[in-house]
Amino acid sequence: MTSIMKADNIAAVGGTGTITVASGNTLDASAGFIPAPDQILQTKIVRNSTRQTGTASTDINTISFTPKSSNSIITCFGVWQHGIGPASTNLDGWGNNFWFTKDGSIIGTVLRHDVWPGGFTVSYNYGPEWYINTVSLLETSTGHVAGTTYTFGQAISVDDPVNYWMINRPYAYNSQDRGTCSLQVTEIAQ
Repeated sequence: MTSIMKADNIAAVGGTGTITVASGNTLDASAGFIPAPDQILQTKIVRNSTRQTGTASTDINTISFTPKSSNSIITCFGVWQHGIGPASTNLDGWGNNFWFTKDGSIIGTVLRHDVWPGGFTVSYNYGPEWYINTVSLLETSTGHVAGTTYTFGQAISVDDPVNYWMINRPYAYNSQDRGTCSLQVTEIAQ
């Protein structure tokens, strides 16, 4: 037999204290729950360890994300693991750009990473390559609707098509994967 308890307010004995659900029982609030401010409602993480190279703008990681609240804060945290150097030495291009996307549109600021090893007078028949993690955090609290699924992405490009971007292989040997790019999307109650 199922019983229903209806109340507008539940308080501990004496008016203050802790209300405990007995061991072995579960409080099911799936039909509705008001979270405290700053409580994490959900988080999703995706990782990409595949060595990739390209010249076109592309999302290297994407997450399908359905907010639980329309007035929550959505944060994007990304790590781009890449090498950087002159393209003519089998390294990736030095003008790399990084940003987040939401349903294919840029959100937040485009970050740029430039390295000019020794200036323009250096012969690029050989050259250094650097192990670099570029990290970015974006916080937004507008433009989403509870229950609507959005695609958040982590994108990369180069300015000059002579150069190219390369992820997860910031070392000079093509046979070795050396890193992981990751994207984390988190919803926080306000």
